[in-house]
Amino acid sequence: MGMDNNETHEAEVMAANDPYSWDGLHGWKSYRMLRPGRGMYHDVRRRLPYYWSDFRDGFNYRTFAATIRIYFVK
Repeated sequence: MGMDNNETHEAEVMAANDPYSWDGLHGWKSYRMLRPGRGMYHDVRRRLPYYWSDFRDGFNYRTFAATIRIYFVK
């Protein structure tokens, strides 16, 4: 019922390649306090391909009309 050697090895390789994991780091890299902003960096890096499509999807005739109205109302 346990994991065989191949599954164990695959899990170890995946853990070693995971940028969010703190396992297996040596020296100063093992201290989280010395790496500020690392989570935000990985979050932006992961979402970067979707930013342009999100911007394009959000810019339609309704948002354009609302922006013009708000600008000229005051």
